[in-house]
Amino acid sequence: MAETDSAIREMTADDIPAILRIEEQLFSDPWPEFVFWDDVSSEFSYPFVIQLDSEIVGYVIMLVDENIGHLTNLAVVREYQRKSIAKSLLSYILRLAVDIGLARITLEVRLSNKTAISLYESFGFERLAVEKDYYRNPVEDSLIMVKDISTDRDR
Repeated sequence: MAETDSAIREMTADDIPAILRIEEQLFSDPWPEFVFWDDVSSEFSYPFVIQLDSEIVGYVIMLVDENIGHLTNLAVVREYQRKSIAKSLLSYILRLAVDIGLARITLEVRLSNKTAISLYESFGFERLAVEKDYYRNPVEDSLIMVKDISTDRDR
């Protein structure tokens, strides 16, 4: 990959068209546009994008309810996958979770998504449970994972 300038920043309404294109490219059941509008306007949502030069190549979204974070979405454009972008986004959101005093973060991931599961486990997420038929198009079980953030405060 050529030298590029990358930056993680808050997602804005202007980013939503690019986010929707990424959703369509990556997911068989992409999130509808209104979800991202909610994310950029909610005080309980922490949406971020990563840009390489001027192109948005990934994003991460965490919702917060009291002291629990829920990672709702982490996506990287196909041609930029396996280039540590997902790791950068996940590191960023985990640092934020520590900074705002969260106790833990949860997430769901398709049971067949071994790459994502491996990434989450490498960051200390643990397998908690399987939820039957969680996903649609195609129907698939989800793996629920959790990470205790309070242990990260001591590092």
